[in-house]
Amino acid sequence: MGHVHRRTGNSTGPDPGTAGSAGPHSAHPSRRNPRRVPVRRHPEHAVLDALRATWLSLQPSAFAAERLRNLHHGEPDAVVSHLSAAHYVFELGSLQPDRLDYTIATPRRTSNPWVEFHVAESWPPTWQLVDGLPVTPVAQTIADIYRAGIDAGHLGDIVRDALSRAVVDVRAITAELDPPTGGHGRDTVTHALAVVGTPDSVAAGNELLFAGRR
Repeated sequence: MGHVHRRTGNSTGPDPGTAGSAGPHSAHPSRRNPRRVPVRRHPEHAVLDALRATWLSLQPSAFAAERLRNLHHGEPDAVVSHLSAAHYVFELGSLQPDRLDYTIATPRRTSNPWVEFHVAESWPPTWQLVDGLPVTPVAQTIADIYRAGIDAGHLGDIVRDALSRAVVDVRAITAELDPPTGGHGRDTVTHALAVVGTPDSVAAGNELLFAGRR
């Protein structure tokens, strides 16, 4: 996968300072060998710093260096996901999350009002390393957001950006959306794109592009 390009401008999402105050704390992503994706930095990196600091705080008894090393040799205990992954990490769509989203293995509580936990259906989820953070891949992120009940318009914004920037194969999105839609993943993609006025050529062009990469 190439560079993840970021928008410039100010974020109006969770307050980075408050979010990180809880304590110290691919083309083919893999459960065991995550692909590291280089990114470019810009003024919005404060939110990413908050995501990272809060992720570290989820296991306050472990040293930060130890947890970061484990990302390269094992599996994470929490993964950035849902709207936080879509908006802040991959810069897809315009809907900003109210909290910092993390997918975890089992239910747990947090005293941090800026954090929202999502329990994975199976563990570990597929994940990749982006800018030092374990993150759900784009297709999985879109499926998770769909399951969380996002409206078709905001889903269409996210899918359109993902397809037009070629950060994911439309067939991968379809495959991830098939289970929660009863096998209607591609119809769900088509409908969401239609709601935001995206021509069919965007999905068709994306499919041709990724077919040529195989």
